[in-house]
This record gives sequence, structure tokens and C-alpha cells, in this order.
Amino acid sequence: MRGKPALVAIGCVLICLAAPVSFAQKVPGSTDPRSFFRDRPVELKILRTSSSVTFYSKATFHWFTGTTREIRGSARIRGAQVLPDGENRVAIQARTFDTSVRPRDAAVRNILDVECYPEISFRLKGLKVVEESPGIGDYRLKVIGDLYLHGVTREYTIPVFFKVHESKVMVTGEWDVLISDHGIEPPTFLWILKVQDKVAVKFSIQADYEQLPVEAPDENLVKIDSDAEPLSGTEAPSLP
Repeated sequence: MRGKPALVAIGCVLICLAAPVSFAQKVPGSTDPRSFFRDRPVELKILRTSSSVTFYSKATFHWFTGTTREIRGSARIRGAQVLPDGENRVAIQARTFDTSVRPRDAAVRNILDVECYPEISFRLKGLKVVEESPGIGDYRLKVIGDLYLHGVTREYTIPVFFKVHESKVMVTGEWDVLISDHGIEPPTFLWILKVQDKVAVKFSIQADYEQLPVEAPDENLVKIDSDAEPLSGTEAPSLP
């Protein structure tokens, strides 16, 4: 009889030690934001209703913008590696840019020659983690990829802000594109309204993500080494 209290006490200690382990287990389909770029492979799938791409163009007397939400695509990554079995691509329909002025919408469609080149796409080739604040799931990255626009493909390196929250990520950023690099001559309207060659592109992409089964390392993985430093700020870059 005297041995029973001791056995009960030992049992209670074992239960207390085991309990934290069960609470620390990951929720299926999610990744710890603190180790997003050092963890299991994940697949990102764009949420069309929560994503947008906007261009900012300057003409002789004013700025004008065009926005589309017709965005689709997905990517598979593991750490700072782009997995070759993923789609690794973002695509938009060129005719869906809305400038809020119908005649101008038609002019943009004509400039982009949407009948011949209906799609604009960006193919992801590599990632580099530049700064990080993994405790709150914030990262600054450099994204390397090919932009296909007006039948011409050019490689770009784009700075982006990457935010991980629960089972979603938000990717925001901006960069400049010279439309002449893609075979588009800056147009002139009414002989005096000339559109500048440089166009700013700003994007806000929200995506779901889920973990993928862990497999053996693949020699064909595309990798950009990480030189991450502590992230000093959490605000996404904005246009000047």
C-alpha cells in the first residue's frame, strides 16, 4: 500500500513532462513563421481576390495608373530554394488592367498588343533572404525571375517584403520596368502627350501555403544563398 502514493506521484510527473510536447506539435498544413525559410518544403497558391498588380506611368502632364486583380499562379519552395517540380509562376491577363477611363483602357490594351500577347508572366528562378525578423514572421527578400511582357523576356531582381501569418503569406514590392526593353515604343497621344519609358510596377500578393512531404535533396534545386540579417523595420517599401 505504501508504494501506491509513490507510483501515483511518478505518474503525475511523467504526464506533466509529456504535456508540453503535445502542445508544441505543429498544426497540419502550417509552418512556424520563425523558420519559414529553413523548414519543410511548402507550396504557395495565390488568392486572386486578395491580390493586385498596379502600374504607375507618367505622361507629359500627369500620372496615370492601371490595376488588375486577375492574377493566378503558385510556387514551391524549400528554404531559399525554388523546387523544380512547382509551377513557380505568376500570370495576369494583359487586357484586364483598369485605368478608370475607358478610352485609356483601350489605349493600354493597344500598347500591350493584347491580341498577340494576351498574358504577362513572371517565372520565379531564385530567392535570397536579405533581412529577417523571424519571431514575427517578417522577411525582406530578393526575388530573381524572368518577366515575359509583349513577347520579350527579361531577367529582374526585385526587392520584396514577405510576411508570414498563420496559413497565409503576403508578398509586396515594386520595381521599375523600361517598356522599350520589351519591344514597346513609348507612345505619344495628340502629338503632345508623351508617355515615359520607365513604368513603376507595384504588387501585393496574398497566398495560401501548405507543407509538402519531405523528400531527399534534389541536385536540380535552384538556390540563392541566404545572408540574412536582423530585420530593422517591418514596413513594406512604398513609392516615392
